[in-house]
Amino acid sequence: MGPAARALTFWSASGLLALGLLAGCGGRTSAPPPPASLSPAQKLYEEGRLALQNDDPGKALERFEAAAELSDKEGSAEGLSSSLHAIAMVHVQEGRWREATAHMERVLALDRKTLEAAKRSGAAEAALHAAEAKIAGGLYDLARLHRRLGEPEAALARLQEMLAIDLRLKRERGAAITHNNIGRLLLALDRLDEAEKHYHEALGLFEKLKDADRADEVRRGLEFLGLLRRRAGQAPSR
Repeated sequence: MGPAARALTFWSASGLLALGLLAGCGGRTSAPPPPASLSPAQKLYEEGRLALQNDDPGKALERFEAAAELSDKEGSAEGLSSSLHAIAMVHVQEGRWREATAHMERVLALDRKTLEAAKRSGAAEAALHAAEAKIAGGLYDLARLHRRLGEPEAALARLQEMLAIDLRLKRERGAAITHNNIGRLLLALDRLDEAEKHYHEALGLFEKLKDADRADEVRRGLEFLGLLRRRAGQAPSR
């Protein structure tokens, strides 16, 4: 595997790490130093990851910011995106929702540019699908941040764009989950007819996938929606 391939593999794995930075990072860690083949930016990213695992978000943030700056200088769009995503997750951990949102918006903009560049270069379909899937992940993170900031309409717009990607890539499980999330958000906005349609789409997909637990979750949402309708004296949508 050549240097370019190693770098892409590293940053792809690091991007997945950013999604899990908050999932139990406690406990001191004494991992071996990063491989000498990593670029300076990649080494800084790895130092940030270890600092976060060792409950030092300040040091982690410093390393991730340095990794982002160096990735930019190295011309690594993947490295810059992953570093910014990691910075956003540190801000989430510290409850700085606005800062996290700003960084995730930069991540999304970079990932969109990467997809467009891949299209222009005639990249393989699998690479294009992976780029779109990464965008979908960023949209989901932003939707959650918008909800945290009390911006449900912005969250809805992110989820709707994510759903379009799920459907385009024929990701049935992803589409089912996104339909359900949209239904829940629309229910909170008291847009019951729209919520019901998304719930039914989610239910049909989960039943097709034989995911009984998720299907039951959607049914509970529909039951609650029906309760709200009865209280309001509304008729079911057709």
